[in-house]
Amino acid sequence: MIYLIYERATGIVIGSRVGDKPPTVLRHHATVQVAELVEYDTVRVVDGIVRPRPLLDFDAPAADAMISVNGGDPIPAAGWKLPTTPGTYRAMAVGAYRGERVSIVRTLADEQDYLIGQVKTLAASKKMTAISPGTAKPEEYRLKAPEIAASANVVAGVLNALTVAQAAAQYPTAASEARCSGAPLATILAEYRAGSAGSDAEVRRLSSIEHTAVKRIKAAKTIADKRAAYAAINWNWA
Repeated sequence: MIYLIYERATGIVIGSRVGDKPPTVLRHHATVQVAELVEYDTVRVVDGIVRPRPLLDFDAPAADAMISVNGGDPIPAAGWKLPTTPGTYRAMAVGAYRGERVSIVRTLADEQDYLIGQVKTLAASKKMTAISPGTAKPEEYRLKAPEIAASANVVAGVLNALTVAQAAAQYPTAASEARCSGAPLATILAEYRAGSAGSDAEVRRLSSIEHTAVKRIKAAKTIADKRAAYAAINWNWA
């Protein structure tokens, strides 16, 4: 048989035991027999009956919901408002409900720095993907870039007329791929150039979005306006 151990005062389940009879517990604890083991946080014992503990809707809390903020005494969830004093506030449901919400209140300057940091981090990630997806691709792009530049004004006939040794010396990355694929050297370099042009255009597009977003966040006068400027970023702009 399975027994849940719970606090008499709150009904919160704190443990369980398996045995032929109820386990001995402290006087402020009690036990109740159940058919199967449950996650302690999802239930509560009321008048000896195991009842579910629904998740608290912090945006529209029930009238009987109680929360503890940063480990403090329980207070009505419906009457609590996020303080304006900068800090981290952890509101945890207690009693009949479960769940928690962590909110961070920042100063105007800190909020601006945070949002701009988010913009730059996301922009950098998108630019890296634009260059070419894959963890090793940036290094590959670095190797191709000088070969793309060096071959920009060289006609295909001249490129394809190079000996294996000459091609390897002047365009080592493209020459290696040409030998592997059997395609002409000029074709490989043309593919590199087309891919590079597309990547460069995408990086320029992302940079435009990034710089515009940063300016708008800086120009906003309140935390709400700065957040609105961040939320309004359209990374699909073209």
